[in-house]
Amino acid sequence: MTSEEVEIGNSKAFQVNLQAVWGECVRGGGTYSLEDSIATLGMPSLTHKSFQRYENMIGEIWESMMQEQMIQAGQEEREAAIARGDFHEGVPFITVIVDGGWSKRSHRH
Repeated sequence: MTSEEVEIGNSKAFQVNLQAVWGECVRGGGTYSLEDSIATLGMPSLTHKSFQRYENMIGEIWESMMQEQMIQAGQEEREAAIARGDFHEGVPFITVIVDGGWSKRSHRH
């Protein structure tokens, strides 16, 4: 079985490895969790160093996507504030409510 290579920034990655690490990041697992899952298929797993490299690539992808979405959401909120006539000293404003929650467990994502 072969895996297609993809380019991420200046790096090349195997699609299947990228997807496997992405899945572990989403479910909160890590190198050893992926190793256990892949072992049941009789396949070799990634080294810890390779896992971290893919994890860093995924972090860059997520950061880029989140920045794009935040900019788009900000533009939509600005337009909605203008349509409602919500201005403070000539600047459109929105109300933001946060719950002040803090994650107790982090996997560097």
